[in-house]
Amino acid sequence: MDNVAKTIRTQGMHNVANTIRTQSKDNVANTVRTQGMDNVANTIRTQGTDNVENTIRTQGMDNVANTIRTQDMDNVANTIRTQDKNNVANTIMIQYKDSRHG
Repeated sequence: MDNVAKTIRTQGMHNVANTIRTQSKDNVANTVRTQGMDNVANTIRTQGTDNVENTIRTQGMDNVANTIRTQDMDNVANTIRTQDKNNVANTIMIQYKDSRHG
């Protein structure tokens, strides 16, 4: 939708798998916060277009695997913060439309 701000907060416990998919258009700001505990697998996929700023914050504890995939186009700023404890594997993949961000 046009100029919509979406905030998603999920808290998973006890072998829960959380999957969040957001697709934004037209100056939409998406904020996704996930907190996983007790062998929880969090997967976040965001696709932003047209001056969209995506912010992803994940905090994983106790053998949690976090996977973050972002695909950006047209002046998109991505901020990814991850904090891990106890055998956590983090995978971050970023694909840019051009070479502006290195």
